[in-house]
Amino acid sequence: MKVQNKPQIPAWLRNVYGRCPEMLPRGLQSETVSVTDASMRVTSEPVSAYCAVPPWAVAQSNGYAFRAEDISGSDASSRSSTLRTNEDLLSPGRRLDRPRVQSLEAGTTVEVYAYGPLPANADTVAPEHMTTSLGVTGDKRVLLRRPLSRGANVVEKASEYKAGDLLLEKGQRITPERLAMLLAAGVREVKVSKRPRIGVVVSSYERCEPFGSRDCWQPPDACGIYIQTLLQRWGFEVQPVEFLPPPAQAGLPLQARRDEERLFQGRVKALAQQYDLIIGSGMSSVGWHRELGLNQLSWFDGNLHNDVNTLNQAPGSRFNFAKSADRSPPHTEVFNFIDAHGIPRGSRSVLHRDQATLINLPGFLSSVAVLMHVVVRRVLDLYEFVEMPGPHWEIGELAREVQCDSEINQMQWAKIVWGPRGEPLIDPLPDQAPHRIGAFLDAEVIAAIPACPGRLAAASRIHFLRLDPMRQPAVPNCALAEPIPIVTGANHSTQSSMESESMEQPQLDVAQSWAHLEAWLQAQPRAIPGGFNAGASDDDIQILEGALGATLPEDFVESLKRHNGQADQGGVCFDGESLLDIQGILSEWTTWRELVVEGAFDGMTSDPDAGVKDDWYNLKWIPLTRNGMGDGLCIDLDPAPGGTVGQVIRMLHDDDQRERVAASFTQWLSGHVVATIGLEEREK
Repeated sequence: MKVQNKPQIPAWLRNVYGRCPEMLPRGLQSETVSVTDASMRVTSEPVSAYCAVPPWAVAQSNGYAFRAEDISGSDASSRSSTLRTNEDLLSPGRRLDRPRVQSLEAGTTVEVYAYGPLPANADTVAPEHMTTSLGVTGDKRVLLRRPLSRGANVVEKASEYKAGDLLLEKGQRITPERLAMLLAAGVREVKVSKRPRIGVVVSSYERCEPFGSRDCWQPPDACGIYIQTLLQRWGFEVQPVEFLPPPAQAGLPLQARRDEERLFQGRVKALAQQYDLIIGSGMSSVGWHRELGLNQLSWFDGNLHNDVNTLNQAPGSRFNFAKSADRSPPHTEVFNFIDAHGIPRGSRSVLHRDQATLINLPGFLSSVAVLMHVVVRRVLDLYEFVEMPGPHWEIGELAREVQCDSEINQMQWAKIVWGPRGEPLIDPLPDQAPHRIGAFLDAEVIAAIPACPGRLAAASRIHFLRLDPMRQPAVPNCALAEPIPIVTGANHSTQSSMESESMEQPQLDVAQSWAHLEAWLQAQPRAIPGGFNAGASDDDIQILEGALGATLPEDFVESLKRHNGQADQGGVCFDGESLLDIQGILSEWTTWRELVVEGAFDGMTSDPDAGVKDDWYNLKWIPLTRNGMGDGLCIDLDPAPGGTVGQVIRMLHDDDQRERVAASFTQWLSGHVVATIGLEEREK
């Protein structure tokens, strides 16, 4: 089975990561820049080599270059050959300035250096240790102690890249290493995603400008400058921090307070015209502060998607997402799909909305820092349409025992230390109080400590996130073949964990899964706007099966009878995708069927996991979810050998991967419920 780059994500972040795409008001927009200005930008189309790498044949080591035909008579393995050196090619004006201006004469050789270019007709290099210099200046000769075959010790032209070879896919960030590759391949310009205009705004009653006048009880703000410098370290241009006093409250009559609020809202709207992405801070995340300053999202025009996000973690348990009103009329861009033979294969429309996005990060510096690394980094990747948006969590082992909270997941500052066998270990730092900065100063990573009773013993496996994105893996860690054991200090026994998709999960049946989801949604009604639809009738399901020409699995039918998808078919529910109702299933399936009938996928195959057929699309793949961009999960009623009828697979419209996500709908729903809600042992 093909190894999948499935991202490892702490379970309690999945719902928030699924909602992040909602805050992008526009589709992909591009600009062309010089390759020397493209460091840390993201490609908006594939990049190909302009010239070969290397552009000519080069020597693999120090030695002498010659033509193999000049020693072709030396066919015995013990026989040596003598070649005359070409003094003309050794002159500085020839070899150093224009090394390939002249070819070798018959029976001559020239000294070359490792990875230096060869004369035009030289095809073999004898390393220094295989040669002996003979003669004196004016009649210098070189003895080759044994013959060499043509091409020996030569790095051929275009042996790494040929002109036209693909260097970078669309959606890849141009790191310094990739930038060097592009330059070596002669690339001069690249098309990259446009970056948002970013503004950092601090709005606080307590905190003030670092060098401004303040009362004795007012501390200087550190969050704004931290956000600004961190964004600059990530390669973004950021204007100076703006300090926006919130509306005055104390001692003012009602009309005066309303005037203050209107003035504040006017300044917020002005910022929304100036910036595409506003990152705010300054207010506490608890008590009456929740409705003040930038925490009050109605200042941002009350967009329906504006919402408060609560994470079951500390620090960084709360932040706000908001979008402004349209700054200019929205427009639609149509993309036509052309196959390798130049035949049109359909089109897709992308709606561009000109809106500003606000991400407000309330709380102390530690909370702001956690949210910058855990959430804002993902939003920035999505803004630039990175193919595999970060941040990329990794799996590591704890260096020592850690006390856990029985209900709250913890984001702890930590360092990477080395164990007795030289293995890297994650060592949480002491003094993790949210208002303190000692641990934050020395940290290299964020350690995700799951909620569980007791302690996690040393060597327990956890998620961690590097604070330096330049040291992150280029793609997420591959899904581990074995489950990650969590060893608690109470009994040092291996327990199942809800920490990652690759960890073992409790198996719930369909009714149990929906019962947990309903209870969770009742407590957090904003998590899935509109909630779920009522159940489908037997007639509805019979009509669906008749239209599909297939009998649906019993567990999926049971689910439809409980809830016929979600109410808002454009919203997100399951890992950033919508749970389709019967009408949505038929609509998606009909679109794919029309493409199949038109022959859009004739001759095309996919690269599937074991147990999944290699069709590009199969009419027995019944749509289950969608992300609005042509991708989603399907229930597979026609598996390959090794698969199971009713297994859940992922269908990508522009990628040949076909991942087997779960063995059944029941397993998929159960896994999502456990991961989203974080069921503990007592709830299993």
